[in-house]
Amino acid sequence: NGKCLISFVPELPSPHIVDIKFNNENVSGCPFMCEVDELPKLKYDLSLIELVQVGLLSTFKVVSNIILEPQLFVVKITSPTGAQVVPKLIHGKTTLVEFIVTEVGAHMIEFFFNNKPMLEKAIVIKSFDPAKVGVIPALSGQLNSPVQFVVDAVSAGEGNLEISVLNDQEKNVPTQ
Repeated sequence: NGKCLISFVPELPSPHIVDIKFNNENVSGCPFMCEVDELPKLKYDLSLIELVQVGLLSTFKVVSNIILEPQLFVVKITSPTGAQVVPKLIHGKTTLVEFIVTEVGAHMIEFFFNNKPMLEKAIVIKSFDPAKVGVIPALSGQLNSPVQFVVDAVSAGEGNLEISVLNDQEKNVPTQ
């Protein structure tokens, strides 16, 4: 049908000039320049932010083999409802990423360089909010009888619930 899909594999990150001729005549729109970028090599450790608290500053570092310029390197954080969490980036070969989540649940982190995604899949971090833990306290009880109270952490996100009961001699009383 006369249409050709042409591809090439660049070996250097530099501008490449593409020139096309038809029957030895110049083709309209040619030559054109194709800017070839090298995706930077990144190292990052998100183990300290796998679980973050709502409303508090969270940070992680991204280390690169090149300086990650603000106009080229972008970190996108998406909340469970799809809202964007806007991070503050302090750019350099080591880029510091600071952000504050406002929702409980799984957040997606993605890296982009020159508008191209750098990860095969988004990184998931989870958030929690201790303010969403509700307690219906036991205000009184009887000696040698069970004393009950309710803790509701359904809306608080993931995490460990720790409960301790101390008597007036600061001795730990077992709970069930």
